[in-house]
Amino acid sequence: MAIMASIVFFAGCKSGEESNGLPKLKPVSGTITLNGKPLEGVVISFLPTAEGGTMTVGQSREEGKYKLSYLGMLGCVPGQYQVMLSYKTTPEGKLVTLEMQSALVMPKEATQAVERMPKDYGPGNKTLTATVPPEGGEINFDIKSELLPAAEPPKAEEKPASSPAAEPVKK
Repeated sequence: MAIMASIVFFAGCKSGEESNGLPKLKPVSGTITLNGKPLEGVVISFLPTAEGGTMTVGQSREEGKYKLSYLGMLGCVPGQYQVMLSYKTTPEGKLVTLEMQSALVMPKEATQAVERMPKDYGPGNKTLTATVPPEGGEINFDIKSELLPAAEPPKAEEKPASSPAAEPVKK
């Protein structure tokens, strides 16, 4: 009976998955720099280019360091990936975080944000790739360009000229 249970257990596992149906994640981290200097606040996405991969995301923190995660679990499935970097700021200069970008309802301030990552690295690029080795590892990215210009801050609304105060009616 125990042998039969083992056969059923292993038959249910797909290649590249743990017994619980989740992918086998390996730790992936690294540093994102802009012309050699750490860049905090970059949202990084690994999009699989082959079967068996999983989309994983992260955000650079202090010193430009990031860690990839899948559904809140640290790690990434080994394989080939297209990489997209995003650095969005609001007109007021506030960074749009990974949490803001992935919220079910995006905060109003984030809807007015501007993508500042150069096209060769940003969303929609077709050239930035990475290979996650079987054991995971460190994958660094150095952006060899300047960030695109920030959005113009909103102009102060002009207040309409006040109308003359009504004079009291004398009886």
